[in-house]
Amino acid sequence: VGSSAIKFDGNNGNYLKVANDASLRLGKGDFCIEFWLYLNSHSQHHTIYDMNYTSAGGVLIQMDGSSNNYIRVWVNGTGGAGAYQMNTGLSINTWNHLAFVREGGLLKSYLNGTLDASTSDQSMAGNVNATQDVYMGYDSTSQGFPLDGYLDELRVSNFARYTSAFTPSRTKFVKDNQTVLLIHGDQANNSVTFT
Repeated sequence: VGSSAIKFDGNNGNYLKVANDASLRLGKGDFCIEFWLYLNSHSQHHTIYDMNYTSAGGVLIQMDGSSNNYIRVWVNGTGGAGAYQMNTGLSINTWNHLAFVREGGLLKSYLNGTLDASTSDQSMAGNVNATQDVYMGYDSTSQGFPLDGYLDELRVSNFARYTSAFTPSRTKFVKDNQTVLLIHGDQANNSVTFT
């Protein structure tokens, strides 16, 4: 979106870290984690979003490590843990909009605005309340699995922003009352804006 994005070069030292804040603890309610993603390579566990998923209350969004390029979501909510995989693999060298939406305990994934998969597995409805920092482009638990690609317009919302098919915005996301994290990748000086 726009003329630039945040580049991750596939090395462990190249990631974004956001200090944990109470607003990022999404609890048992609805939420949405969305972003634009461009992959440079496949067949590895590219980490996109990590909030210490091995601890109770954590979340992880990561490629499955196969040549299929499926994205998996792990929710280790207090009271149970579960993993969920999208049905469609991602192509490399292509921009895709992804949105992971929890609505009433149902976790849904949207690829470019179209519902790709959903699960009512109760472990995905767990309490997301980890107090660890959030990483983009790096798995903090295994200290690896870096992202090789680009992220743009990463937004975390504390409600189910999408409940049916939609057209992903190709303009800069705007912060509203339900936005708990918004990262733009459009600065010309290689910096990022956290709001």
